[in-house]
Amino acid sequence: MIAKVMEYEFNEVINKINHLIEVSYSHNNMEIVSLMKEIVPEFKSKNSIFEILDGDGHELRDSSLRSE
Repeated sequence: MIAKVMEYEFNEVINKINHLIEVSYSHNNMEIVSLMKEIVPEFKSKNSIFEILDGDGHELRDSSLRSE
């Protein structure tokens, strides 16, 4: 099996990481995990509330978890 390596623009990655750091101060876990998945799209949440961010049709079951 041959690995597929994604190439990223350095400045784009730095901007995303800096944005993630800024958002981390909000303690909004849903937004933080969403940004982390944007940086590492192949990561899938298994058996957690963050599965809804994987984009595979899961709906947010508990409206209290929605980020405002």
